[in-house]
Amino acid sequence: LCFCLLFCFLAGVVFARQPQDKRRIEEGKRDSLAPTEAILHREPARSPVPEASSDLQYLTALSIRKTATLKDAFRLLNILLGCQKQENDFATEFSCLSGKKIIPSDIHSGSSPQAALRRGQAAYMFYQALGIKGGLVLKVFGVSQRYALAELAFEGIMESGSTREILSGAELVDIFANAAEYMVEKIDRERR
Repeated sequence: LCFCLLFCFLAGVVFARQPQDKRRIEEGKRDSLAPTEAILHREPARSPVPEASSDLQYLTALSIRKTATLKDAFRLLNILLGCQKQENDFATEFSCLSGKKIIPSDIHSGSSPQAALRRGQAAYMFYQALGIKGGLVLKVFGVSQRYALAELAFEGIMESGSTREILSGAELVDIFANAAEYMVEKIDRERR
């Protein structure tokens, strides 16, 4: 359910860009549906906020940032793989991903969580997380950031470019959305 909510939100963020005029019209319509005085004074029922809403807020905030960080990549990969913890601390996220052999060799436990995320690092981590088989070169020589980037570009998960290029938050959210869609399609293929 959480995964479906995230996917729906990401599809909306990526594909829906409403002009300001339409937004004002929609806000006007919403204001005309204002509740009556009796309803306004009623105490709202308190219910726990689902964890997915904090993830949606996080993705929204990330999508407007100019630079994605290692911490951002780790958090999104942990969401994608389902090993997200409540505390969202860098060391816990690092240990979960390193146990699954997802982290490239140029990132170590002493790396700064605020270090800028490079396209090659993201490609390597998402390639490993998605379990893509790859072509002959990857099977013979092993996974490198360059070949992982080429495979993900071929699959349509991320755009090709230099492995040293720094990713923006919007690019990382886009990669995450494409990776989530790839995982859903992969599960559907395996069930058939």
